[in-house]
Amino acid sequence: MLYQKNTKEFNSYILDVDVQEGNLTIEVPQFRGALVEILLDNIKKGDIVFSPYKLDLGHVSAGRHILELTLYGNRYNMFGQLHDCNRFEKYYGPATWRTRGNSFSYEYQLREAGILTAPLLYIEKE
Repeated sequence: MLYQKNTKEFNSYILDVDVQEGNLTIEVPQFRGALVEILLDNIKKGDIVFSPYKLDLGHVSAGRHILELTLYGNRYNMFGQLHDCNRFEKYYGPATWRTRGNSFSYEYQLREAGILTAPLLYIEKE
């Protein structure tokens, strides 16, 4: 079961999982943000930042466990050039803050952010 917990500071995704005893690994193959923090039964196990986007959670007992995934976003959607329509712009300076014509939009041009696919769990029996 997956549900979302919203707090003032973060959006966390909660997974209620029932696993066999063994070594548990989680993979978050598709996300847009700075990192994904992983908690298992309210204990921080680490962060997923770099490829291959997996984290070894160690030995778990058989039964029900709670996984909490917290995505830390980037600064673009808050402080970026939100009216610049050119998504392929590589230069970030005064010219991208003062766009005109078809390069300007009154609507915010937000970037994709979030956990984009379901996380994968692997259990390795010892």
